[in-house]
Amino acid sequence: MLSAASPPVLSTFVKLRLLIYSRLTSHACTRKTVHGRVWLRYTDRVIERSTKWMMASLKLKSREGRKRNLDQEEESYEESATENRRNEAKSSASGELGRDSDSTKTRNGCSCDWGIVKPRLQQTINIDHIDEDYFRCYADIRIHEQMLSDKVRTLAYRHALLQNKCNLKGATVLDVGAGTGILSQFAVQAGASKVFAVEPTRIAHFAKQICSENGNAESISVIQSKIEDTSIPIEVDAIVSEWMGYSLLYESMLQSVLWARDHYLKPSGEMYPCKASLFLAPINDEAIHERLNSWKQMKDLYGVSMASLEPLTKQALTARADSLHLDMESVLANACCLCHFDLKTMTVHDAQQVQENFKFTCYGSSLMHGFATWFTVTFPGGVIIDTSPYALPTHWGQTMMYLEEPISVQQDTEIDGSYRMQTSEENPRFWDIVVEFQVNRGKKISQHWQCAD
Repeated sequence: MLSAASPPVLSTFVKLRLLIYSRLTSHACTRKTVHGRVWLRYTDRVIERSTKWMMASLKLKSREGRKRNLDQEEESYEESATENRRNEAKSSASGELGRDSDSTKTRNGCSCDWGIVKPRLQQTINIDHIDEDYFRCYADIRIHEQMLSDKVRTLAYRHALLQNKCNLKGATVLDVGAGTGILSQFAVQAGASKVFAVEPTRIAHFAKQICSENGNAESISVIQSKIEDTSIPIEVDAIVSEWMGYSLLYESMLQSVLWARDHYLKPSGEMYPCKASLFLAPINDEAIHERLNSWKQMKDLYGVSMASLEPLTKQALTARADSLHLDMESVLANACCLCHFDLKTMTVHDAQQVQENFKFTCYGSSLMHGFATWFTVTFPGGVIIDTSPYALPTHWGQTMMYLEEPISVQQDTEIDGSYRMQTSEENPRFWDIVVEFQVNRGKKISQHWQCAD
């Protein structure tokens, strides 16, 4: 994995890039200098990856800072719970609590207010340790900024919902993992009469403000809770969610969406998106050579040999799956479909493991540095989000899995084997990937990667 630099180190890389470029354009050095060109590409990539890292990584926060934020959130929850208990006591004393009214619906014998849906506060406070960092990450506005800046992703959802106006007019919609509530806003634009926007993080507070800002405070009920801890008063006509992670299933949010489907979606209801597919292909990526060889250039640049760090870098690159953007020329063979999900019929178990055999026939002579995955999702009506190297880039990119040793392939070289991906025992939000394969029916090769932070 290409490591990301901290802000001070990133600033150093920017200065280093400017220095290298000035050297390349000086009389003492030409643009064709191999070392200079390699370092230009390397610094460019570190800068790009670090910028992305700073936008999305929760690890910029100290443990003390995270604990302080948790204490503040719990205090806020307790205040909210106390206020709710006072209101309920007043309502009970006046004999109004539990009575049917135009604004009250009943589900499973439980009375809920249509406009203000109260989460189960005590369960929401006790978020287990595994999910704690996950929810804190999505409480950071920078990750929402990154996702909303992905126009391919965001406009696809808008087009898909607006394209289904005839089905969504007057409908009730459940938005799972609503974030800033952008998808809920799209649902209202498409004609939905009521949207329940469920978001477990503090961003829910701002989603409420956005609803008021757009005049949709009555149409959209924002619920700050995990979907599993939420009580929705009625069955809904549609569920919308942006649940996809790197390699489709990273973060395991799909399981929560399926839980919501099983509990709240009408039999005739629709899922947005409704179908998903995961693909695998062998890849050439020369960037790994640049990264490994960079340590050998330290002697020429700084007069200090650092070649002993090359094995450590190689171990880091080949142990974890890495998100990056590949050129279409990097793909060495037609991709294989590893799985295809119909979100109306698939089970939670289907979302916990992917296992499939594959066979590739290479296009031509090249070095195979590993495998990459990407995915597509399809919405009712036919709108598609495609994250392959052949499509417009998205924030997901492709997920690269580097081999410990590159393999030389020729035209018609056959690569066959099996791909297995399952939730990690250490953290169910993370995934373990194992690929076993042969080249031209030769020696069997097996390698494991972790898809994690």
